Amino acid sequence: MEVYEATEDDLWTLTAAGEVFHAESPVYKTVPFVKQEAAAYIYSHIHDENKCCFIAKNEEGMVGAVLGMYAPIFFGLELHAHEETLYCLPDERGTHAGSALMQRFVDWAEEKGCKRIWTGSQTGINTYVYVQIVQKLGFELSGQVFYRDGRSN
Repeated sequence: MEVYEATEDDLWTLTAAGEVFHAESPVYKTVPFVKQEAAAYIYSHIHDENKCCFIAKNEEGMVGAVLGMYAPIFFGLELHAHEETLYCLPDERGTHAGSALMQRFVDWAEEKGCKRIWTGSQTGINTYVYVQIVQKLGFELSGQVFYRDGRSN
């Protein structure tokens, strides 16, 4: 398996994987999926030096991706990285792609000088496996994530 930095050539493959992710997530599948907006989000992670997009690929093609960013923490100048999306296609789970992608994200964040690296699952997909992956990489639990639907006006 190879993990590499995404390019514009990967944009529509990543967007298609985003559609699979969207349909699978019990949290996000009720939110409209707008292909052009998803592609613009991915595009920004390919071209903004404060963001990243890495792809895991085997002989058959892409198996997963991770997107993230870094910025100074809101009360100071220390850089913190935030994993925004980690996703592996359903047929490719159990191949260690998730671990390889997260390790590449951690390496990227450390290369950028980040003093703290944040990650968290909000998708409702394979949360147990996700926790195992990040704990093996040295992440510690720091809280909980909750959501609720807002009022429509």
